[in-house]
Amino acid sequence: MGEVEFGDILRALLLTQLLTIVLWFMFGLVFKNRKLGALLGWVTVGLFFTYQAQNDHLWNMLPSGGLPLNILLPIFVWVGACLMAYYFKNSLEQTTKILNIACWCLLGVQLASFLGIQMMGLQVSTTESHASVHEAHDPTFTQTIPSDESNVIDVHEVYPNIYYILLDGYGRDDVLKEMYDYDNAPFLQNLEKNGFYIARKSRSNYAQTVLSLSSSLNFQYLDELTEKIGKDSGNRSLLRTLIHENELMSFLKSRGYQTLAFSSGISFTEMRGADRYIVPDGTLTEWESFFLMRTPFPTVVEEIFGYSIYDVHKNRLTQIVHQLPMLEIPESPQFVFAHFVAPHPPFVLGKQDRLWQKRHAFAFRDGSRYRYHYKISSHEYIVRYREQLDVLNGMIEEAIHGILSDSERPSVIIVQSDHGPGAYLDWQDPKRTVMKERMSILNAYYIPNEENIGLYEDISPVNSFRLILNRYFDMSLPLLEDESYFSTMSRPYDFIRVTEMIEEEDWGEKAQFFQNLTYQ
Repeated sequence: MGEVEFGDILRALLLTQLLTIVLWFMFGLVFKNRKLGALLGWVTVGLFFTYQAQNDHLWNMLPSGGLPLNILLPIFVWVGACLMAYYFKNSLEQTTKILNIACWCLLGVQLASFLGIQMMGLQVSTTESHASVHEAHDPTFTQTIPSDESNVIDVHEVYPNIYYILLDGYGRDDVLKEMYDYDNAPFLQNLEKNGFYIARKSRSNYAQTVLSLSSSLNFQYLDELTEKIGKDSGNRSLLRTLIHENELMSFLKSRGYQTLAFSSGISFTEMRGADRYIVPDGTLTEWESFFLMRTPFPTVVEEIFGYSIYDVHKNRLTQIVHQLPMLEIPESPQFVFAHFVAPHPPFVLGKQDRLWQKRHAFAFRDGSRYRYHYKISSHEYIVRYREQLDVLNGMIEEAIHGILSDSERPSVIIVQSDHGPGAYLDWQDPKRTVMKERMSILNAYYIPNEENIGLYEDISPVNSFRLILNRYFDMSLPLLEDESYFSTMSRPYDFIRVTEMIEEEDWGEKAQFFQNLTYQ
């Protein structure tokens, strides 16, 4: 609820309906019985969308490899089910009634859940919620934004291009060295050589991407949301609104900026409202990846063409890197938003295990949700994370070099993470989570001519754009306290302040627990 927009599922929905109708028509035509055609179509669709579960069981039974049995056995099951349906065709009337009732009940459960959320008042109106976050903390802010087009200031020669490059799950260098045995000094030194300021003690404000971006793009904390919709709510639709209709892009548009956003593959950060919305070729939405992984389609495509949904995600990342420095620059300044879902799982860069990918469904899980689902240890997570980070660093260096060498207008570049990695993250138990790992982040700034705009070593994302707007737009936004809050996946608005805990906790004992944990 609230995590997917209707546009994300439209292609999958239409395709499903079309194929179901075609199957119904074909079976009915072959057997000259419309009701038998419906039953056989239902059997086919049911087996088609339970393929992933069938395949998972086969891999457990046949650890040496599923093919060709992981394709042939479902076919045998389908043939057997169709023969059984044909054998009992004389009782179709009763069978059809039972199946119709069962399907309506299943649909009714979903509708009841949806209506229940609506009636509980968890859907706060966009206008009310959007205003509350800003006005509660800074009531003077909205007064600085032009109220109509006649007040828009047009000084294009003064304003810089602004690049916001979000590297999902990228940890701070001291944490990577201490917990992951990974030396990130060469990458950071390269950034500093190119004029970047590295905030060496930076922490994220929140532990989840959707919370972190709702805060950084609106330069406010989110405590007002807890008061409005309650600590127990799991509805994230309001957060999606705060990201898609964020204050930063609205403000920059009022100053004559063109906004540009790359498709990330994650519904929450698909900025379709940008002036230019770039979707890399051959990519899928988050829902479509989820949808296809439940069918035989990815297995067939991979076996025939050697191309998987993991490769689709890898292709998205590489295309964004190549396109970032090659953007057609308009006369007006531009704001560019690029969300890389990396080094965050899924791990697709570097020498990743292709057999492991073939055996496991593609997903954007992280932390305990990733480890429990795939039954891997924290050590395996760290190994794959480091491999992905090695390649990602080179890709980001390439993109930044291109931006700085090709841009005629001065550019402000923020390379920032929304939160840290998740080898020692437990989404249900904050006491087991290593806060220092999850909340310590990469936070780097390129300011033209290395000008001092007030950056400091422990600046957090909530203050990033406050400093930028104060310097380049003569704003006078006060800096907020740099706080960090953790919340579980099921209760995103139940914020636990962990600011001091991050640097003071004894993380070794917690990490040892996860290293010794086995998944059955």
